[in-house]
Parts: sequence; C-alpha cells; structure tokens
Amino acid sequence: MPIPRFFGDQIDFANSVNLSVGVSAGIIPVTGVANAHVAANAAVAGSKLAANARLNIARSKVFNIDAGAANFDDVIIRPSTAITITAARVVYTTETSGVVAAANVKIGTAVNGAQVVAQTALGNGKNIGEITALNIVSGAVAANLPVCVRMAGLANGTDGEFYVEIEYTVDD
Repeated sequence: MPIPRFFGDQIDFANSVNLSVGVSAGIIPVTGVANAHVAANAAVAGSKLAANARLNIARSKVFNIDAGAANFDDVIIRPSTAITITAARVVYTTETSGVVAAANVKIGTAVNGAQVVAQTALGNGKNIGEITALNIVSGAVAANLPVCVRMAGLANGTDGEFYVEIEYTVDD
C-alpha cells in the first residue's frame, strides 16, 4: 500500500480553528495549546495548572555550619516585582553531627533581617536531603528588595552543610 501524501490544497484556511495537515482536525490542533487542551489530555484540573505554574523556587549558597563563630550572609533573590514567600526550609547537603542546634538561620529583606523568618535553630542528627521547616513571619517582599539569609555559625567541631530554599509566587 502506498504511503498517503498530503498537499497544500487539503488545508482549509477558511476555518483556522480546524487547521491541520494530514490529520483529522480536533486530534492535534495546530492553532495553539491552551490549559484546557492539556487538562483534557492529562486529566489535570485547569485551576491546578495555573497555580502550580506560578510557584517559583530559589535557594542560597551552601553554608558550612562549622565555618566559625561568626555570621555568614547570602542574598537568595532580589526580585524586580513584588513576591510572596509561601514556604522556606533548610535542606541539608551533608550529614550533621555534634550540637548543630546551637547554630541558626533567619531570613529578611536586609542583612541581619528577620522580617520573613525569625531566628530558627538548625537540626541535630540530620541526614543528607532532610529538611528543617522554617516558619514564615511575613512572606510579603516588595519589588527591588533583597531576600537575605543569615547563618550564625559555630566553631565547636560540628559537621554539616546546608542551603536555604524558598518557594514564592510573583504578585501581579
């Protein structure tokens, strides 16, 4: 049986909604993909698509808990539009040992700030990939303000490294 070939005269330009080349219209629309198409074909509610599409994640550098009895700062993000931080957590990248809970982190909109997350102790005996959830004081961050994280480190022979991760939405 010969392979069917399709030519330009088989395209109906009169109704661009049904525009398709060699395929029955309605199976593969070439006029664009909307959330409704994805939701119908993936069994995902359209409302969940929109909400999840707006969730963003940013993270700090990796901090060494035993870097010394000093403060260590990092800017996680400096958004050009207002954002709302919806979750924050410490993610451990190496196993912690010793009295790690004497070290702490906080998140603010300035160095040494705690407007977003108040000072929170790190967790003792954490494995790689485990987290310490951070409680949001106020997640609102105005445009052009940095989101800063501060770790108060230790110099007591403890082991462990981590980064701070935030989830946020863009306010528009």
